[in-house]
Amino acid sequence: MAEAPIYDARFDLDNNGVIDDADVEIFKSHYGKHGAELEADPEAKACDFNGSGTVDITDWTSLALHYGAVREEIEEPIPTGLLIVPALAVAFLFMIVILKSD
Repeated sequence: MAEAPIYDARFDLDNNGVIDDADVEIFKSHYGKHGAELEADPEAKACDFNGSGTVDITDWTSLALHYGAVREEIEEPIPTGLLIVPALAVAFLFMIVILKSD
């Protein structure tokens, strides 16, 4: 069984969280660019993954190895303060009930 490709944001050219056909299309539109043409176009420069100065077959291979990878969503932890406030409110109400019962 083949392993799932590893997500790397460099290859997610449209920054949508998945390396897919849209990224391939962006790459293809810049394939072969080099020199001043590459430097003048930030999107083309992003396709030069290895920094060689040319969008070439080596860059294509790198993109292909990551094709299908999906960005993992990082779950934000619940701030501790949000857990303490309800706990204190419950404790306060519990104290009121105990004091009223005496």
